Amino acid sequence: DIARATLMARQARQRWPDQVALFHSGLSPAVRTEVWREMQSGRLRIVVGTRSAIFAPLPSLGLVCVDQEDDASLKEEQEPRYHARDVARMRAAQHRARLILGSSHPSLETWQDCGESRALTWQPPAPHIEVVDMRRQPYGTLLSTGLVDGIRAALDAGSRAVLFLNRKGFSTALLCRDCGQALRCPDCTVAFTYFRKAATLACRYCGLSRALPDVCPACQAARLEPVGSGTERLEEMLRRQFPGAVLTRLDRERARTPAKAEALRQEAAAGRWDILIGTQMLFQGSPLPPVGFVGVPQADDGLHVADFRAAERTYHALRDAADLALPAASGGRVVVQSHMPDHHAIAAVAGGLPALFYEQEMIFRQALGYPPSAHLISLRVSGQEAERVQQAAKRWARLLLAAIAAGVPGRHAQTTVLGPVPASHAQLRGRHRWQLLVKAGQADAGREAVKTTLEKLERTDRKGGLKFEVDVDPVEML
Repeated sequence: DIARATLMARQARQRWPDQVALFHSGLSPAVRTEVWREMQSGRLRIVVGTRSAIFAPLPSLGLVCVDQEDDASLKEEQEPRYHARDVARMRAAQHRARLILGSSHPSLETWQDCGESRALTWQPPAPHIEVVDMRRQPYGTLLSTGLVDGIRAALDAGSRAVLFLNRKGFSTALLCRDCGQALRCPDCTVAFTYFRKAATLACRYCGLSRALPDVCPACQAARLEPVGSGTERLEEMLRRQFPGAVLTRLDRERARTPAKAEALRQEAAAGRWDILIGTQMLFQGSPLPPVGFVGVPQADDGLHVADFRAAERTYHALRDAADLALPAASGGRVVVQSHMPDHHAIAAVAGGLPALFYEQEMIFRQALGYPPSAHLISLRVSGQEAERVQQAAKRWARLLLAAIAAGVPGRHAQTTVLGPVPASHAQLRGRHRWQLLVKAGQADAGREAVKTTLEKLERTDRKGGLKFEVDVDPVEML
């Protein structure tokens, strides 16, 4: 985000010299303070920045523009959990300023708010998109014949190829073939990611890293087998398939520091490669040069996440991947591998039919009562003692149900409480976690019930290191 904001600020300064401020968390406190004062004084009239720039103290606000308004990074995951897009709407309304929300694939919330003007005003020429049904491929196939042929054709034509796989490492887990146990992080109870070159296991949540063991910690067997595929494994396979090609990889494993990440982005943008393999980092920072071929080996991985936004995120990622390819008239081709080729997120991208995704997804959201057809509040209780956490979560649920029942008749008619249940990751960084969801037809009704019950809990249940978290309009459910 900082790289993208820096690039945009540089472009703005070419047009409006000495009037543009760049504001983001990467600046030192002294520089941030100085920039803040210059914005307040009115000397700097244009502010470009990351999420926090939405609070820029411009004395006369006439325009607010949120680029890539569907980006999850616009939501602050720490308290206060604001969403920059919502703050932008509020500030624009207060100042009677114009609000522009930009995206090549709008969020469902924005798509619904736009009403009759939902059609995108501009669509770039699309590449040819082909979907490979992996149910018809041999078990365990990572690269289908169609995908390999597409890479080869692009290289033979003097073009390049990009492969998008949003899983870093060699494999997503290391499994014992004798007892069936996956090697897990002791603090987060999630499977370690296996990195073959470094011979290490790493937790993708807390960052704990361990050397690769010789035997299974559970049964002492020596048959440990990697399961699932990451960018490291994909790179190894492609090096065997295309020994003469120049390969590079763009993921968090290689980009461990901001300086390294920027160096990798510059290398990728310069095009000093034949095949580029990457995660979501492909879509960040400076735009990549368009290529002749784009492959998505595991298009439906994100659909299996326990999150009501899973299909929306998958659609956005596939659209971003397809946008890396040249137009069909210039030879651009995309191959998407999927075990669910008929899923509306995949079919909409393959057919170039955004409305197919949005309309179908809205039907699902309305049927299940999820945003944007309803308001959602995610509640979480965490602590180091599992029993105490569970009991506090159950007490919160009882208090919520009582508050809803005692509310104004009709006001809470569409307010329901789901849970409590163990969180998707029931233990994270050594803390046990339970969660609840409050669904509300009226946003104020849900917030009112949560506020009154939270005050009671914090007076009586704060002992024992318990923490109560509230996320209004959550973006992440894990």
